[in-house]
Amino acid sequence: MTMTISIIMPCYTAAAHLPISVGSVQAQTHTDLELVIVDDGSTDDSWQTLQKLAQTDSRIRVFQQANAGAAAARNDALQKARGAYTAFVDSDDTWHPGFLEAMVSAPTIHPKSASFYSRHGMSGRRGTTSSPTRNGVEPGWWSSARN
Repeated sequence: MTMTISIIMPCYTAAAHLPISVGSVQAQTHTDLELVIVDDGSTDDSWQTLQKLAQTDSRIRVFQQANAGAAAARNDALQKARGAYTAFVDSDDTWHPGFLEAMVSAPTIHPKSASFYSRHGMSGRRGTTSSPTRNGVEPGWWSSARN
């Protein structure tokens, strides 16, 4: 089952992180995707880095705006997105290669669920500081969230 997923990435002064972050999206096992990146008036080489990355992969679309904040950059990217579904990743974050595949399979596995989310782990200079504790849908989450 394939479906186009638009991945939304706001970017502000993240040139040093972009090759790794974008690379983690390019490495997804689910490949029917587009990566929509909006540079939010970066003051470093982010825009030039984004243009180079976009030249290497037709799935990457890059745009530039005057600095207005991450929310405005996300909203701008959402307006430009063409996918049936959206996912969000920040320009200094990375995904496990199977992340999108797991998210795409979730509606089939849990057809009565209205939304899906994932846990996250963090890593830094000293290695992993936390890791995801479980995947999937928590029973009763939606009904408890509505109440």
